[in-house]
Amino acid sequence: MKMSAPDRTQLAPLSDVVPRVLVLAITELVAEEVRAGRISKLSGLSDEVAELAIRLLADDATVMRARTDPAAETAQATYDARR
Repeated sequence: MKMSAPDRTQLAPLSDVVPRVLVLAITELVAEEVRAGRISKLSGLSDEVAELAIRLLADDATVMRARTDPAAETAQATYDARR
């Protein structure tokens, strides 16, 4: 999920721990899926994980913009074409 440049002036300051927790959580999720032999299902989690990441790094309104941004659809189509 890719978006055009957001207006960051309206977002609250980000705690230093949020990006660290996000990276650790995503890393553990991927590791768990790999250990369980579900590698082929990882791409199916991408939208949900991306929305969670956006929500943690920004806000719900930014998630909604990401869902409706034409750039997100273009990015997904490009990804799908490369698979």
